[in-house]
Amino acid sequence: MLAMIKAGICLLLSAGTIILAKSDSKFQPSIRDNGTSDGMERWGYVDIREGAHLFWWLYYTYHSDSYLNRPWIIWLQVNEVSVLFLDQPVGTGYSYVDDPQYYATDNQEVAMDMLSWIKVFLENYPEFQTLPLYIFGESYGGKMGSNFAYELYNVCNSVELISGLS
Repeated sequence: MLAMIKAGICLLLSAGTIILAKSDSKFQPSIRDNGTSDGMERWGYVDIREGAHLFWWLYYTYHSDSYLNRPWIIWLQVNEVSVLFLDQPVGTGYSYVDDPQYYATDNQEVAMDMLSWIKVFLENYPEFQTLPLYIFGESYGGKMGSNFAYELYNVCNSVELISGLS
């Protein structure tokens, strides 16, 4: 089963697995990334919608189990997990827009941008689709993170699946 959500993004979580489907939108999100020579850090941009680009930075865990056996989180650094930092909304930190008209105007648009971002990220890093995911934020980022988690949760519930989102 697939759930279509705003902006043509499809995303499902089932038994701890994130499943992605292709968008029917005319705009196709894409990723541009780089990394360290040891492969333990990746960073780049995801073009999430026309004119809007989110910056992210991933630190893989150095835990002896390998990052493939450890959860991953967004934002908060902990010793035994892979950490991904996301500059959001577009226009903050290293994320940018091509023109001011592309700034997100409310938390709902920020949440949908983040859903678009995670779809493209997981298409390019499928090994994270089966790992537990935790989302953290501080200050106003807590509101945006909770909206993102809520939208992710709604996608899961709309197809009557149990989410692996923690």
